[in-house]
Amino acid sequence: MKKKSINSKHGLKNTEHNHRIKSKSKMGVFWLAPILLLCLSAIVFMIAAQPYIELARSALKVYLVNPDKITLSTNESGNGYPIFGEQFATIQIDSIGLLYPVYEGDTQDILLKGVCHYFGSKFPGDGNNIVLDAHRTTQFANLGQVKAGDNVVVTTGWGTYTYQMESAVTVNVAQEMDYCQHTSTEQLTLITCYPFDFVGDAQQRYIVTCKLVSGTAHDWGF
Repeated sequence: MKKKSINSKHGLKNTEHNHRIKSKSKMGVFWLAPILLLCLSAIVFMIAAQPYIELARSALKVYLVNPDKITLSTNESGNGYPIFGEQFATIQIDSIGLLYPVYEGDTQDILLKGVCHYFGSKFPGDGNNIVLDAHRTTQFANLGQVKAGDNVVVTTGWGTYTYQMESAVTVNVAQEMDYCQHTSTEQLTLITCYPFDFVGDAQQRYIVTCKLVSGTAHDWGF
């Protein structure tokens, strides 16, 4: 009888011990779940907030750009096309408080630096189509507020060119290249993604067309 009683006590202790282990395991899982949920929420928030973070940085840069300290150049010879990746101009639209450097080329890396010049288009003074593009969440965040008649000033190393906004249109991505073609007269074309408040990969483009008001024709020597 004593042996059975001792065995019963040992069995009870083992049962209690196993129960405590299982309880601790459940508590561990219970505390882990909120932590995982918090981490996932933080990741989702950062992804969703990224466009607005970039917009805030963009707004700050507007007040930090000093046109007197921007180096405007062509290339080493002084009279040729700007070098790929090089800043060669500034673009200014007073009606929306926009002032940014303009870089030659439109790769993703260059788009992070400022407004980009489409590599297949012409330059101010060429008498043709000048195409500039930038992100809708940064440099061109307020492009939709530009109205007909507003001036757009592009200052280069070889002269200052003033354009006047004529029209704006929204098109699908497939139609974007139609607005990058050469033209018979000089015009400035500004392109960004659309809608402006869309989170993700926007499938439309917002395109602003401006006519030349003043500026000297540039002789590239070709």
